[in-house]
Parts: sequence; C-alpha cells; structure tokens
Amino acid sequence: MSGTVFQFDWEIRLMEWLQSIVAANPFMIYIIKAITQFGEPVFSALIIAYIYWNHDKRKGMRIAVDVLGTMIVNNQIKNIFDRMRPYMTNETIECLYPVDPDYPLDDIFRQGYSFPSGHTANVTSIFVSLFLQDGKKILLSLGSILVFLICFARVAVGVHYPTDVLAAVIVGIVTPIVAELLQDKYEPKILYPVIILYTLMGVLFCMTDDYLSCTGIIIGFLLADLYDERHGSFKTTSNKLRGLIRTLFGGIIFLSISYLMKYPFEHLSADLPQLFFRFLRLLRYGTATFITMGVYPRLFRYNIFRFNEKEDQ
Repeated sequence: MSGTVFQFDWEIRLMEWLQSIVAANPFMIYIIKAITQFGEPVFSALIIAYIYWNHDKRKGMRIAVDVLGTMIVNNQIKNIFDRMRPYMTNETIECLYPVDPDYPLDDIFRQGYSFPSGHTANVTSIFVSLFLQDGKKILLSLGSILVFLICFARVAVGVHYPTDVLAAVIVGIVTPIVAELLQDKYEPKILYPVIILYTLMGVLFCMTDDYLSCTGIIIGFLLADLYDERHGSFKTTSNKLRGLIRTLFGGIIFLSISYLMKYPFEHLSADLPQLFFRFLRLLRYGTATFITMGVYPRLFRYNIFRFNEKEDQ
C-alpha cells in the first residue's frame, strides 16, 4: 500500500514545536498516552454497551448507530484521501506513539492513513451522540475538553497533522446528527439493511484493518438488535453493580470469541490471498459482536445477572 502527501508548512512548524515541548518534559508522553486511550474504540464500546444493556436499550442502540456510523464514514474518508502520517514523510517529525507497535512504522496497512483522525472522530461522536440523546450541556463541556486533549495528543505524538484532527471533529459532529435524523425517519428493519449495504460497499476500496473491524462490528451489532427484537428483548437494570458485571462479562466474551476465531489462522501462510484474511477479519469481528450483543444478553435472566428480580426495569 502507498499513500499521498499533502501538508501545510504551518502544520509542520506547529508539530515540531509541540514535540520540542514533549521532549523537554519526558513525563508528558505518559500523560499523552493515557489521554489517547479515551479515543480508542474500546472506550466508546464500553459506554455503548453499558447504556444498551443496563440503562436504556433504544438509547444505547441509537448511540451505537451514531458512533459506529462515524467510524465507518471516517475510515472511508481515510481510504479516499490516503494521506500518509506526518512522521512517514517528514524527518523532523518523530513517531512517539505508533498506532500498532508490533509492526514497522512505515507499514501503512497496519499503521493506517492519517486524514481524518480516528481517535478524534470517535471521542467527538460519542459525546455529540450522548448530548443528542439527553440534551445535557455538561456533556458538551466535558466532551469539548476531552476532544481538545485528544487533538493535542494525536498531533504531539506525530501520527496526525492538525488538519487531520480538525476534519475529524467535523466528521464526529456531522455524522451523528445525520444518523439521528435517519433513525427518526426510518424503522430499523428498513434502515439497518441500508447501513449494512453502504458499509459493505466500502470494503471494495478500504484496505485497512480498521475498516474491516468496524464493518464487522456494525453488521454484528445491527443484526444482534434485530435478533433481540424478534426473539424477546432483555430487561435493562438500574442496579449499578449488576450493570458493571454485565458489561465486564460482555467484554470478556467479545475478546475471547475474537481471539478464539483468530488463533487457528495466525500461522497460516502469508502467501494465501489477501482477500481470505480480509474476510476472516470481517467474520471474526462480526461474529464476536453478534454473540456478545445478541446472544449473551439472554443470560441476563439468570441469578448472576439478576440479583433481585424487582430491580429490573
């Protein structure tokens, strides 16, 4: 895979200045790495899962469509512009925190494209979506602070240009708004197949692992919601301990299934068609998500998840 290069002089100067500050304060890199975790998909996934399983299923599903839709759109834009990361084309910019430390820094397939920033779009979309559901201004205040910190972190570590994070903020605002309008207008049985088809179309030109992972997750989530509606909806709960247990077990189940589906193919020859590995990745994330979000909640009726039946909503 190759990429394109487009940048402004002011971006490079700003990044050089930020990296000089980080170099002068070595402890800052640990703070930056900690901040970056809030932009990881797992952060959004935990919030969505907790709301979906415990607080309000419909609200959780709407947030999922908003946020996962943002991930899909953002990754499609990445693969259209094919912008290489700053450190790949500028000797004065250092990569202080690679996307995937297990692979070479110049491996675009593993490290991904630069424009727009996925971390920034993720954290922007989750707070915009939460605000659209509840209308609480505190969410915008907290979200704005965290988005600013994520933008600073991604630029300072050399993996994104300033224009990457600015574009990501726009994507993270616009996509949830459009997704909310579509969810207001169309029923799930009509909207979900359209979303799935649109997402699968992106597989034709999106070559990065991130897009395949997102595609599998959103398809698995949408199918799980339709499955749950047809075979009996689970009950949400106001019990915080029960909610944490549900979420913890759900995370363990997702990771376990994902690993078990990956392990048998880890040592296959790299000479096999790339299409084969792409399909496996999509299937792995789709299956893990469907089981976690669609099948696993059927266990909520048992005592380990119930505690006290009268507390179920």
